[in-house]
Amino acid sequence: FVIACAAVTTLLFGIAPSFSVVKQNISGALQRSRLSRRVTRNLPLRDVLAAAQLALSLMLLIGAGLLIRSFTSLLSVHTGFDARNVLLGDISLAPLAVYPPPKQSEFFNRLLEKFDNTSEIEETGLASSTPMVPFNAVASGLRAEGRPESDATVCMTSVNGAYFRALRIPLVQGRLFDRRDGPDSMRVAILNQTLAQTLFQNETAIGHRVFWGRGPADWAVVVGIVGDIRHRSLDGKIWPEFFQPYRQAPSPWMTLVVRSPKNKASLAREMKALAQSVDRNQPLFNVTSLEERIADSVSERRTRTVLLGIFAAIALVIAVVGLYGVIAYSVTQRTQEIGVRVALGATRSTIFRLVVGHGFRIMIAGTVFGIAGAIAFTRILASFLYGVPPTDLPTFAIVTVMLAATALVAAYFPARRATQVDPVSALRQE
Repeated sequence: FVIACAAVTTLLFGIAPSFSVVKQNISGALQRSRLSRRVTRNLPLRDVLAAAQLALSLMLLIGAGLLIRSFTSLLSVHTGFDARNVLLGDISLAPLAVYPPPKQSEFFNRLLEKFDNTSEIEETGLASSTPMVPFNAVASGLRAEGRPESDATVCMTSVNGAYFRALRIPLVQGRLFDRRDGPDSMRVAILNQTLAQTLFQNETAIGHRVFWGRGPADWAVVVGIVGDIRHRSLDGKIWPEFFQPYRQAPSPWMTLVVRSPKNKASLAREMKALAQSVDRNQPLFNVTSLEERIADSVSERRTRTVLLGIFAAIALVIAVVGLYGVIAYSVTQRTQEIGVRVALGATRSTIFRLVVGHGFRIMIAGTVFGIAGAIAFTRILASFLYGVPPTDLPTFAIVTVMLAATALVAAYFPARRATQVDPVSALRQE
């Protein structure tokens, strides 16, 4: 497709000049001055093409600028957790006939004891769903005791208390889960701030009961409120989250959340070995750092930004070369005119302004049409932007000034050459 486009473009832009040559009068072509005037009359078409190049380049540069600002804004989002020095690893207990719910809790209890007794591991959390992945379980119809049912979709997650410490998720009120919260004790829950606000508005949720099922066992007393986190993606909404102790709500699929300053590769090997020491048939897999998982979650945006940035840079180079070619060719064709002007007393600064003014007019035309095109083009990009409006004024201004400065630099060199024209040599050509 690209080769075909290049071939068609070459043919189209090669045929137009060839027609101009075919239509030339032979006797007129032999007269230098007439040919010079003929070329001069064709100059506006070259100016239009150079302005179009600048306009298209400006559109791409503004689009790339918006994506770069959007990507930077996305990376600066407050996630609600600290991803540094955190390694994750999945365990899926199977078969379920060997690992029913009571055995699941027993396995993870032994595994956590192994990690807690290992040096240089600060915290070992356990969760059925961790940041930057879809939730394993959602529910609707939660309601607080004595209040109407909520229509919010709530994410249900089984964790241990160390999960919040491992991710540095702040405890806003109450307490975290501990050894008191076993399978035979009172059912308890921790809510994130969004869910607490949804169910209890501005009242405290600590000590109140929350119901999410059909039977008496589906009541839980709220013992803590934790901060909100960006769970599914950096640019996604804050989901209401309902946390249960893993020993009261066991799950065969859990993720270890290990915070440690140790080297990632050696820590990953150690984590796998500890899991195998509990049960050699239950391997730890998908071991990765939380920082890598965040990077993977924005990889599509990063690729899109890099590609458009490369295209914009190439377009800028082509536009600048095109503008330089037009101005340089114009200077060549106007050598005699420049010689006459110098002979009649024009100063070098006057000639310089004359040539640069030509480039300036092309740049202004390209900028005006480029900004108009960019306003329409960036509406297409609106769905890819985060925290930046499609018509972000600073981006438009910075890119426009950068393009104008580059275009004027391209016009500077032909203008400088024009100031060095020798009037005697130029007039002798006639």
